[in-house]
Amino acid sequence: MIRSAALGVLCLLLAAPVAADAQSNPPASPPVKTKSAKAGGAGIARQEYVLDAKARAAKLANRRFDAMDTGHKGVVTRDQYVTYYEARSAQFASRRFDLIDKDHNGVIEQSELDAWKAAHRRLRNPAAAPPAKK
Repeated sequence: MIRSAALGVLCLLLAAPVAADAQSNPPASPPVKTKSAKAGGAGIARQEYVLDAKARAAKLANRRFDAMDTGHKGVVTRDQYVTYYEARSAQFASRRFDLIDKDHNGVIEQSELDAWKAAHRRLRNPAAAPPAKK
């Protein structure tokens, strides 16, 4: 009987509302997350980091969609889609040309192209590549 009475009093105490001013420890502000935070790193949980990565990817996808939707109607037509990726492809090709043209004279010579390919493993000549380790 004493147990049931004690349990009843405990339930009443737990169910009673607590005034906001009566809290001894106010909630702490959330930790500041930086771009350099890595999963399992300083002060950020892996699950939080993954959720943030998903949120960043969703934000990027929304920005990309908004850039494609030049009419701002909430839909992307075939022409808008093709135009967007043609422009991105042209920008990519222009940057790559500038990287390959080391002397910046506006033309790519064979020696510049060979040097650039040698610096990138995927583009090397497989016959000239060293044999794979076993």
